[in-house]
Amino acid sequence: ALALFTTLNVTCVMAETDRKRAKAGQELPLYPFEGEAFERYTDFVQQLKGYLETHCHRDVLTSLVPPEDNDALLPLFQHHINNVGNPDGKCRYGLATRNIELSLLNRICETLHLFPYGSKAYQGDVGPSASFGYFTLGHQEAAIWILKAARTRLRDELGCSLPVVLDETGTNAPLRNAAALLGFDVYASEADLPECAKSEAPRGAGVELSVVLCVALPPYLADDDSCGSEGDGDDEDERLEVELLEPLRERIRTIRRTHGTRCFVHLQAHSIGAIQRFAQGYNLLQPDSSKYLIYPPLPEKEFASSGLFYVDSISLSNSALDKCSVFSGVLLTTSATQTQFNSATIPYIDAVDSTVVGSANGHLLLVDQYFYTRFPPRSVHRLSSANTFDELATCMSQHCLSKRQRHVYTSLDIYLKHVKGQSIGYPVNQHWSDLELNDLFLVLIQHKMLRNIENKALCDSLDLRLSVSKASDGTPYVDQFRAEVVEFFHKLFFPYDEPGTFHGFVTTGGTEGNYAGLMVARREFGHNAMLFLTAESHYSVSKGAAIFNLPTTQVRRTTLQGGCMDPQDLKFKVLAQRKVNPDLKVVVNVNMASTLKGAIDNLHDINRVLTECQVSISDRWLHCDGAMQMPMLPFCDDAGDIIPFTLRHDDPRYVPINSIAVSGHKFLGAPFPCGVCLLRAVPLANTLLAPRIHQFSHPPDSSHTPEQCDDGATSTTHGPTQDSQVVKAMQDPVEYIQRFQHELGSITTGARNDFFVVVIWKRIMQLGVEGFRQYSQHCFDLAKAGTAMINDARAVTGIKADLNPHSNIIMLQPAVSQTVADMFNLPTTPDLDSMSHVVVMPHVTVDAIRQLIKAMSDFPPTQDANSTE
Repeated sequence: ALALFTTLNVTCVMAETDRKRAKAGQELPLYPFEGEAFERYTDFVQQLKGYLETHCHRDVLTSLVPPEDNDALLPLFQHHINNVGNPDGKCRYGLATRNIELSLLNRICETLHLFPYGSKAYQGDVGPSASFGYFTLGHQEAAIWILKAARTRLRDELGCSLPVVLDETGTNAPLRNAAALLGFDVYASEADLPECAKSEAPRGAGVELSVVLCVALPPYLADDDSCGSEGDGDDEDERLEVELLEPLRERIRTIRRTHGTRCFVHLQAHSIGAIQRFAQGYNLLQPDSSKYLIYPPLPEKEFASSGLFYVDSISLSNSALDKCSVFSGVLLTTSATQTQFNSATIPYIDAVDSTVVGSANGHLLLVDQYFYTRFPPRSVHRLSSANTFDELATCMSQHCLSKRQRHVYTSLDIYLKHVKGQSIGYPVNQHWSDLELNDLFLVLIQHKMLRNIENKALCDSLDLRLSVSKASDGTPYVDQFRAEVVEFFHKLFFPYDEPGTFHGFVTTGGTEGNYAGLMVARREFGHNAMLFLTAESHYSVSKGAAIFNLPTTQVRRTTLQGGCMDPQDLKFKVLAQRKVNPDLKVVVNVNMASTLKGAIDNLHDINRVLTECQVSISDRWLHCDGAMQMPMLPFCDDAGDIIPFTLRHDDPRYVPINSIAVSGHKFLGAPFPCGVCLLRAVPLANTLLAPRIHQFSHPPDSSHTPEQCDDGATSTTHGPTQDSQVVKAMQDPVEYIQRFQHELGSITTGARNDFFVVVIWKRIMQLGVEGFRQYSQHCFDLAKAGTAMINDARAVTGIKADLNPHSNIIMLQPAVSQTVADMFNLPTTPDLDSMSHVVVMPHVTVDAIRQLIKAMSDFPPTQDANSTE
């Protein structure tokens, strides 16, 4: 009777509200993908398919993804299944792919005789021997990770100098780029270390030199069982052992003998088979394999020389291989090294996230799972050693998924369809259809499968870049799409700025966009830079500051509910810091809608305060984190007051900003993490972004520039011969960033994925400015209507709704019950504000709000939650 009474009350309260707000809850149209844009896309995809059919045997293409497997895999690309970071945390959103990631990691660990992920390793202890790993965006992301961990171990824990990096090949671009981003010096050998590096005093920490050695295995190096037949194969096997592998092993032993604990060794490879061959059955992550049980157990083996033959971390990736448009990789290390990385970042972000970028591509994980489920490790070796397309097709056709294995993917599709309409707590737009992109997604699967095979004889003849598809003028379609994406957002956010004022590129998500803005600010201002932010800022901002060694100061919020930056406290903090350092350069993270509350920091107040503090335009950097809501704000009625950088420069309200980050998988609804970053062109000296490469053994390029050591002393930076064009490009910072974006795709992770470009371009072509306007207005109107509906039912639900101005995030206090949170995927905050929130995206309707209110009345918040109100 009580349940019936409650239901009738809720129904009566909501009836009149629903009638008044019916217009706000109307379902939005799906804009068609048609016209000239669709014709260009069709030609683009047909050329890609034609290239594969011409250069790759038809039977191979059919065997890569048989029709029945294709029918199970492709529907999953119609869902957003982002694998959220936080490898050791609990995150309901993306949990399915996180489980897949853990399964794949343990399969790799088993193949390489490493302890399982998070295992009770030696003598039953959960500790430093357990393996840790996650799927990265390539070797460069892994290099950033290991350099941060190495810095913590060698400098902060052992008290050594800032480590120097040894790239003895002179061609390890991911390592050199990562070292440049983090401020490490790179040398060809220890003999080349100048006095500036050998002397510990200038570096200000420790009295002993420490080094990071990176050992890079060559591409297509297979294990012993896949090196060909007897005879010539045995001779080649012996030659590789004598000339290549054993010298690399001995180099690791030598660096260990010379430096003891004051070194960090990282191994780069392009296939599991290469690591197997190099390891010779050892657990490469253990200092002394004779003291540990190898997992899984191996036949008895002599471990006498193994004590010094181990590495601290391993990365696998195809990111160093040419002719590829999708990069991915794996980082493997121990839980002890993970702890060292965490200690460099977690204190700044107040969360456990042992990754660099934070979110991987869940679809690529599914393809990897499909590949390794279908092809066991031994069969992968056979695929890698196939000499002809016919042999490869025959080998692949012998391995098929069972109906039970295929059912895993169809069941996931059914589950994702079920939760799509009720997922109203995360900022992901579910109102889209990408059936037109199925042909492109099939190409993505085929490219990923071919790269996983790592067959040198066959893959060398294939160009797996999307740039093989060209327009009538000879320009790659994907380059045209990228330029049109950047131009669209440039006109949307900076309509009155001259072309070239901002440079943009497609990122792997909002996190990388934030990293790029902070990194360039840090490089522009040097050691005088300091970041000011609030507790409402996305944790990637604090994390990026920790990674790029940018000091931070937290500014108070105006109110707990509102969450905007308090301008008076900003003024107090800036003046206090400038007393300590009169040359302070101010970097401010401006929230253009905070993650949990939708709070928008007031740019006018921030600009006024910095002017009052006598911080000149050239001494300030305003970075706008607009991951979700930034594409919506230009369509507010008073947009000029909210985002004054969109105004004419002669408008007294105009406020210039320096960088902006936008996500492509939130408001735009791309099925996998991606985004766009725009950076104001600044007069950076080339040394600020140049890799710090010293004294390479081969003849140096004539280009050289003065470089500063940590103490401000001047040394000389030389670039190797093959980098002469790079050094030349770095004379212009915009050209330098363009080089990263064009050749690597990213200035932070070095991971290019041209498929991101096509998906974002397709969304923009579909919606256009008018579609952006309609979708934005829907979100704003329904957020207001939904807030009123929830407050009208407060008497029976016990929950109050609040909405910040110009926001689409409805704050619910107290937090809803766990049952309701699970039903609608609502995140909650466990701290004093005890809050849940609803994110009104284009797929959310009045009916979804009505169902939420009904659930809140059926499952009220706990008494503890009520007491916090």
